Amino acid sequence: MPRKYPVEVRRQVIELARSGTKVVQLAETFGMSDATIYTWLKQERIDRGEAPGLSTEEALDLATAKRRIKQLETELAVSRKVNQVFLEGAPPKRLFPVIDSLIGQGINTRHACRVLGVSESGYYAWKGRPDPPRTLRRIWLAGEIADVHKASGGTYGEMRVTAELRHGREIRVSHNTVGAIIRESA
Repeated sequence: MPRKYPVEVRRQVIELARSGTKVVQLAETFGMSDATIYTWLKQERIDRGEAPGLSTEEALDLATAKRRIKQLETELAVSRKVNQVFLEGAPPKRLFPVIDSLIGQGINTRHACRVLGVSESGYYAWKGRPDPPRTLRRIWLAGEIADVHKASGGTYGEMRVTAELRHGREIRVSHNTVGAIIRESA
């Protein structure tokens, strides 16, 4: 592995070489190879714009960009694997709320639809539809369940809440639905 020299040593060697000191003599004095000094001098000419090539700053920017690209490619691969495991075969209507959430976080609609494999027009059609009656009923039931639970001082479980809804408020509902709504709201 190449040896790292302090920046001050590099600057001093370059200044001495530019002032006329022989490269061989500098290599012997500082205990380094003459190829290292020639490389530094070449890079110095590039940095000053006297020779074609990547400047030191550009090389650092490029290295940073390559690291970031590799990181993003890894994240994309993980994201694709997650999509494949969890969303494969899912109907688009189950993916539209995910897209809605992503858009709320500032992600482009077109990009979110493409990544999840659904059409933009399908998403916008879904977005324009009113909520189905079942969803509206579940929202209403959640309010009723919260009222019954609050009135009981927070002591009723799903079976007792179901009984109160059926017999006390005459609402037809199963204990499974009540339990699912309670778990969703918890």
